[in-house]
Amino acid sequence: SIELSADDGAEIAHAQAGQHLTVECGVGDDRFTRSWSLSAYEDVPAAYRLTVKRVPDGRGSGWVHDHLAIGDKLRLKPPAGRFVLNRGGFRRILFISAGIGVTPMVAMLRAHAARGEEATPVLWIHVARDRAGHALSADVDELLSRNRNFERLVFYSQPAPEDDGHYEKAGRLTADYLRELLLASYRSAPFGREIELPGRESEIYVCGPAAFEEMVRGVATEVNSETDFVAKN
Repeated sequence: SIELSADDGAEIAHAQAGQHLTVECGVGDDRFTRSWSLSAYEDVPAAYRLTVKRVPDGRGSGWVHDHLAIGDKLRLKPPAGRFVLNRGGFRRILFISAGIGVTPMVAMLRAHAARGEEATPVLWIHVARDRAGHALSADVDELLSRNRNFERLVFYSQPAPEDDGHYEKAGRLTADYLRELLLASYRSAPFGREIELPGRESEIYVCGPAAFEEMVRGVATEVNSETDFVAKN
């Protein structure tokens, strides 16, 4: 992860949870742009945080990992994107991600937690290969531990023996399992009185590989055509 702040100490533009930054990379005449999701959120940000996974033969990620240094100056565009958290809802939120798709979700989780007592229940679902490939897990666990109505469901597709205690399910999130979650009821107190609501009464945010997003979208549509969900473009 890297943090970017104004070199003159000036106030930086507000970002909505889930948005991304477009950054000019490279040096000299070898310039190109890349867009990365913001992986942190503050109502009044002092810096932007980007979490960049090294991709084999990735021009942008390779430049960040191999050449970017503390004190370097970068040009970037203001935060942008329509994949943003609705902070005024009253239903449970499902954050569903896989791999590096977790980055905008961490920003959303932090923004949702900032609602304090008004924060509705959260079911955090993430799929990773193993603990070594589980990005930003410490950030998420810290946020979940401070909110009693936030739950975690982490899948490791290829867990190692030493990963025990860091995940709930071995394997991948399947359509059948997700369908069960959306059909099961949950308890919430949206107006100060605890009530039981059907699982389909949830707001769903999904970010991950195309096939993964398609599966989640298909199940949500099948369970209830009126279920709200937003997929990362």
